[in-house]
Order: sequence, then C-alpha cells, then structure tokens
Amino acid sequence: MIEAVCFDMDGVLFDTEALGDVIGARAIELQGFVPDEPVWRSLLGTTWAHTKTVLAARYPEMDMERFLGDWKELTLRHVRREGVPLKPFVRETLRQLRQRGLRLAICSSNDPDVIREYLALCGLGGEFAEIVTAADVTRGKPDPEIYLTAARRLGLEPCCCAGVEDSPAGVRALRAAGMLSVMVPDLIPFTEELAPFTDAVLRDLSGLEAVLFPAEEFSAPSAPSGRSARGSGAPAGSAAAVPPPAQSG
Repeated sequence: MIEAVCFDMDGVLFDTEALGDVIGARAIELQGFVPDEPVWRSLLGTTWAHTKTVLAARYPEMDMERFLGDWKELTLRHVRREGVPLKPFVRETLRQLRQRGLRLAICSSNDPDVIREYLALCGLGGEFAEIVTAADVTRGKPDPEIYLTAARRLGLEPCCCAGVEDSPAGVRALRAAGMLSVMVPDLIPFTEELAPFTDAVLRDLSGLEAVLFPAEEFSAPSAPSGRSARGSGAPAGSAAAVPPPAQSG
C-alpha cells in the first residue's frame, strides 16, 4: 500500500523547466558563450555537480561558480517579480493526497535556496513532510540516492512510496529506488524507451489519485480556472496512459 508520494519539483509541481532553459542560456551568454540547447536539455533533473562537469567539458573557459551565481540570481529575481507558475492541478492533488493521509515529500536536484523560495512564494511550504535536495546527497538522478533518502526520512520502505517525475533521469531513479514510478512529461516527451522505468504516464496530476488507488472509480476534475493542461507527449487514452508493467516474482 502506498503511504507517501515523493515529487520532483521543476516540471512536476512548478512550470519552471522552460524558465530554467531560458535563464541557463542567459547565464551562459553573460560569459560570452553560445548556449548549446541539446547539452543543456540533457541536464534536466540532474545535480549541480553533474551540470558543472558537463558544462566544463563543453565550455572549458567558463567560470562555473559565476555561472551558478548568475543562474541563481536571475532565477530568484524573475520569480520574485513574476511569481512561480504552478503546473495544473497541483493544489487539488496535494489536497486529495493529504485527505487520504499520505505523507508528501519533495526530491529535487535544484538549489535548496531556490526550492525554499518557490515554496514560500506559492504558499506550499507546509505541505511537505520532507524536502530532499541535491545538497543532501552525493549522487544525483538517475542514481536512486535522493529517493532512498526521502524514504528513510519518512520512515518507510521504498516500496511503500510513489514518486512523480517529468524527466528520464528521474524515472530511472525511481525505478532503481523500488518506488512506484509515475511520469508526467514536460519538456521531454515520454518514449517507449522509458516504458521499463514507468508504471504510469499521465498528462497532468489530475490522474495521480487514480494511479495510487486503482480499485476505486474517479472522475477527473475540470481544468483549474485560468489554466489549461498543456500537451505533454503522454500517449492518448486514460489518465494512466501507460498501464503498469507486469510484476515478476
């Protein structure tokens, strides 16, 4: 039985992956370099340490500490001015899960200061029993350490937890951790290559409760006022568009 849900943050709770693309490119440009979109896109869901290694190989003359400082400053300046955009059905989904007594956690590779700022600006700081960041682990996604750390802090076995991710690195981390793996694609669409690492693929969070409690019948809520669910690359069909694979042994 699922007793807790661990959420990735960017691209799952907050519509900030595209923002990260823009700001990351700007931070690269500030040092006189031309952004390489495929390289930057490959870093989604990974830690700063991994990002630093990859960017240093691509831009050997770049000052990595300045890049991180510029990225963080530009990000916080933007969200303090414009706010943090929520993904569809975030508040409704968190409320549903709390009402069922599930414990909630964030497992994000983002900077701890940025995570705290996002949660404070959206009024979601009190929703999560645990927040695990890149600062709490030595190995980033797709390594399962961040999810195993969350399960340990929650006092649960990983098999009693579900995780929600938008990136290939994230779902691989969930599968390696032994959690129920749910993908809600954002910038990177679902492909069949990711099928072994996912138990369900959703267009948005409105279908999550049905995935966690499949024996019950649900009607999906209407789209939140002023927001519409963006196409995610999830296959057409029911909310849980990719059925759970058969379990062996």
